[in-house]
Amino acid sequence: MGELAILSQIGEVILLSPKTDGLEMEYITDDVYIMQSTGLTDKNKKDIFCGDIVSIDRMIHKIRADDSLETKKVGSSVGEIQWKDGHGFLIKIIKSTGESFNPSLYFIDALTGGVESKQIKYCEIIGNIYQDEHLLSTK
Repeated sequence: MGELAILSQIGEVILLSPKTDGLEMEYITDDVYIMQSTGLTDKNKKDIFCGDIVSIDRMIHKIRADDSLETKKVGSSVGEIQWKDGHGFLIKIIKSTGESFNPSLYFIDALTGGVESKQIKYCEIIGNIYQDEHLLSTK
């Protein structure tokens, strides 16, 4: 068993570490941000959480006459992973390069079963809104 962080009923974050003679408890007093998991992973197999900042390659897939698949990158976007009630997880696109891309909300929740959920394999976590907010700057 590795380290385990728990949240007490009064909002304290406690880190439990296994020791040969039991468990060591450490109270975390630094700023702690609890982030909701999407249940999805990026192209590097890292878990994606609400509040993550991601870069996503926008791809076009074409089926050739010989039934082979051609995949072409047409641009990239940077956005924030958010939760929208009634819809699920999404990427709120902040900036884009390459061919035009209209949606400012890009739904990724695997439960929607839409085409968008298949695009998550081109997504890469590059930071989070708590530590890397500058990545969302449009300047």
